[in-house]
Amino acid sequence: MVTGNWTVTGNPVTILYGKVNRYPRVPPCSVTIRSESMPVTGAQVNKLVESIFPAASDVRVSNVELTFDVSSFSFSDALRSAVYRAVQTTEFGDETNGRTFYIGSVKSFWFACIYEKREDVLRLELRLRRGFLSSKGLNHPDDLLALRTLELSKLFSLRKFSHARIAAATDGWPVTAQDWCQRSAMKPLWLVNRILSSNGLVVGRLLPKSRNQLQLESMQRLLVW
Repeated sequence: MVTGNWTVTGNPVTILYGKVNRYPRVPPCSVTIRSESMPVTGAQVNKLVESIFPAASDVRVSNVELTFDVSSFSFSDALRSAVYRAVQTTEFGDETNGRTFYIGSVKSFWFACIYEKREDVLRLELRLRRGFLSSKGLNHPDDLLALRTLELSKLFSLRKFSHARIAAATDGWPVTAQDWCQRSAMKPLWLVNRILSSNGLVVGRLLPKSRNQLQLESMQRLLVW
């Protein structure tokens, strides 16, 4: 392993190399670039890889971290309004030392992380792995420009509770079920989402995107790459 900072950008770079005979699908070299000094762009990736491996003929993206730093809403807001398809979640930390919430498994094709970066800054991070990227046709560094328009809300999104829409959609349900849905305004929306979807309702219309979600999508469309 070789580590250092690229003199062009100052960003830290890690290079793993060495042939792995027992696992032929593992690449002989892997380069990790982190955006600590400035945002990483496709042009930077191509230039760095070309300078390290001038004869490389097959360069593929294996892992991407897409992050959003916001100060307009809180950890509690994000946690309560989050709707996601993943089954596994993990929460740890406290208000004093900072809280973190993981959505999905660290071994899955994608997972999300919400944590308090500073007292007034919340970070939402999506980690997309090779399997997910490849399924979306994002194989080469240049392909990652398409992240601007990728529908990430199908994986994870921030929604808002609409009492009127849910009351209308559950009209005719047994009284206990309808009463539960109408009283669910204070429940986490991932739970409301699962109850509604398990009963065949189109949740996207019943739990519309929140102002916070629209802000994230606006930031996504302005992705620097």
